[in-house]
Amino acid sequence: NDPHRATEKAKDLVRMAVAKAAFIEPLYHVSVPVTKTALVVGGGVAGMEAALGVAEQGCQVHLIEKQGRLGGNARYLRSTWEGDDIPAYLEELIAKIERHPSIRIYMNTEVAGTHGSLGNIVTTLIEADGRSHTINHGVTILATGAKEYKPTEFMYGKHAHVLTHLDLDAALTRQDPHLKNSKCAVFIQCVGSRNSDRPYCSKICCTHSLKGALALKALNPAMKIFILYRDIRAYGFREKLYQEARSKGIIFIRYDLENMPAAAIADENQLLLTVTDHVLRRPVRLKPDLLVLAAGIVGEENQRLYEHFKVPVNED
Repeated sequence: NDPHRATEKAKDLVRMAVAKAAFIEPLYHVSVPVTKTALVVGGGVAGMEAALGVAEQGCQVHLIEKQGRLGGNARYLRSTWEGDDIPAYLEELIAKIERHPSIRIYMNTEVAGTHGSLGNIVTTLIEADGRSHTINHGVTILATGAKEYKPTEFMYGKHAHVLTHLDLDAALTRQDPHLKNSKCAVFIQCVGSRNSDRPYCSKICCTHSLKGALALKALNPAMKIFILYRDIRAYGFREKLYQEARSKGIIFIRYDLENMPAAAIADENQLLLTVTDHVLRRPVRLKPDLLVLAAGIVGEENQRLYEHFKVPVNED
């Protein structure tokens, strides 16, 4: 509304910019020596693959694992969704790590403290027996992983035949006779994720349920299998698993947060499950011999580690 004063102000801003430009000096890149050694924290698949990738580029690697063995969550898995043998892959990966001349492994070891600058870091490690080591390294890779959510819902821990995905894999591996003898199995999706506490999708649960359901069908083709879901997220080529499951008679029933399935234990320790079918618009009662919960993924509690390396983290 005041063009004259606005023009004067614009002239002033230009004068300031010109004056600043007159005194600008160029910035020069500063070169600093970098320690060509990596510290990898976490001995699961991600940590081991990272360690191997760095070591094969000719750098020294220190691999830290707080437990007494390598492998992480992969130790509890049977196969990928495409059928690849995870135990065989894991055994080969661990063998490569253990025999690689540029990788040093520290078991039962945690980070006690770290300091230094970009490319030149000094980290103190402490073993379970109290012994400490000082590592000089130029880069840090945190691969501390995650874990399966342990449900408090749907009678988990109160009934022997309520399992999580990892429990089911373990039962399949040891060829638990109850699996083959079950007449009815029910999978419930999104247990512990996609809710107010953990709003994210864990991404792998739908695929794992489809694989688990097909594995049970292979054991006992007469078994009735239901998957109670909110959204089936079998993305990409994983959709073939969904199509195979449908073709083999596995029944899918959708539920929502406002009308959750309910589990109870009846006489003779029989599981009872009630879910409202959104198509029929009426409750359906099931008597599963096996109830499998698609428990979500939860990040490891590693606040002290993140504070050591000044890594910003969010609630997930």
